[in-house]
Amino acid sequence: MNMNSTDIADQLRGVYRPDHWMRHRKWWWAYFIWAIGVAGVNAYKTYTCLYEEEKKLHTQGLPPKWSHMQFLEELVYDLLLPGQTRRHVDVLRGVDDSSLAASARSTRSLSSMTGGPTEIEHDFSCPSGVETYLNNNKVHQITKGRMDTNFFNRRLDGQRHAWIHALNKHHCQYCHYVWANEFDDAQRVSFHYKKQNKYKIIRCLVCNVNLCNSCDHEFHGVQLGSSKEE
Repeated sequence: MNMNSTDIADQLRGVYRPDHWMRHRKWWWAYFIWAIGVAGVNAYKTYTCLYEEEKKLHTQGLPPKWSHMQFLEELVYDLLLPGQTRRHVDVLRGVDDSSLAASARSTRSLSSMTGGPTEIEHDFSCPSGVETYLNNNKVHQITKGRMDTNFFNRRLDGQRHAWIHALNKHHCQYCHYVWANEFDDAQRVSFHYKKQNKYKIIRCLVCNVNLCNSCDHEFHGVQLGSSKEE
């Protein structure tokens, strides 16, 4: 009714559909993926209606409204990592509305959750662009005080943070934090490399810290050994 000969549901489902390359491999895949697509469209429409109703009741404190693509991306994360999503909800319940809105704004700009959104665009497709970003954006120090408070308020949100490869001159900050704050004297000798670990370092663009591959999972609370539960 009132769609003016336009099937809006099929339009929304056809914008981001995963079955272009696989629907003909098995006959029942087309039906199965179609059902998932319809459910995703219905969920998105429900989200938009609830958001508009909430916006009328609370004019301030709401995070920016997700686009269709952003909603489906978050939906995929929820389906793949339900355990992480539960923890994410628990974290959000402990955050007030003002900090939540600031976090949502920062997420869109891939800036640190403890600062404002950046207006500068960087070219990460070439080494010179990556080097320029690393040199112009000072990392946040990982200290015991910050780890015990809500300074890194997106650290345990259960989402996959964007990152870039750091230069060889950077070291893993979380390795150094663990070495300095959690190891005893014997462990510091045995794991002396953690003091300045420079092996395969990345920069988390959300938390704005330098991490190695192992500490990337540990710092962000990813439990690799409990995949069945998660």
